Amino acid sequence: MDFLVDHAVLISALIALVAIIAGGAILALRILAMIRTVKRAKRTVTVAAGALAADVKRVTDAVGALPQQQGEITATLTSLQTSAGAAGVLAKHAMVARRALRAPLMYLGR
Repeated sequence: MDFLVDHAVLISALIALVAIIAGGAILALRILAMIRTVKRAKRTVTVAAGALAADVKRVTDAVGALPQQQGEITATLTSLQTSAGAAGVLAKHAMVARRALRAPLMYLGR
């Protein structure tokens, strides 16, 4: 017991040193775990960013192609409207011809 009383400062310093070393070891382990977590998250984000960049490029290319396709669509619609107008005229003349051809049948009662 006299040894503890005589060397109280030394023993206190040793206890403090052990506590500091233990705290440093725990801190080092937590830092290593955090570094691993950050690396894993960085890999995940890098893959996701690559996929996002590919999608952005695809959408940008599609938007760039819209004006070219718009001209084709407009030309096709104009052609379709012209064809529909011609078909309407043909249908009107066909109905007139049908009435003219069926007119004698009306006189015969059929």
